Amino acid sequence: MKVLSLRQPWASLIADGRKTIETRTWRTHYRGQLAIHASARPYADLPTGGIITVAWLYDCRPMEEADEDAACIALYDGAYAWLLANVQPVPLMPCKGRLGLWTPSDDILRRLPRVPPVP
Repeated sequence: MKVLSLRQPWASLIADGRKTIETRTWRTHYRGQLAIHASARPYADLPTGGIITVAWLYDCRPMEEADEDAACIALYDGAYAWLLANVQPVPLMPCKGRLGLWTPSDDILRRLPRVPPVP
C-alpha cells in the first residue's frame, strides 16, 4: 500500500466520498490500495497530521474537463486525474507525511483496512 499526502480540505473531501478524482501534475503507474494522509497544516476543524482514509487507485490519465466535478477543481494545464474508488474512512492515524507516493510504517500498514480492488 502507498500513501499520498494532501492538504485539507482535499483529503477530507476524498474521505467523505465527494472527491473521487485527485489531480497531480505528475502521473503514476501505481495501481492498488492508496491511503490518504492529511498534512499537518491546520484547516478549520478538519483532521490533520495523519492518515484519514484508504481507497483503491484504479487509473491515472490526463485530466479532462468532464472530470472537474469529481475532482472538485477546474481543469488546469498538465493535470493528471488519479481515479479513486472503494473509499473507506479510518480514524486518524497520526504520522508524518512526505512528498510523492510513500510507504507507511509496518505498524500503520497492519492497522489500515484493506479495500477491494476495482474489477
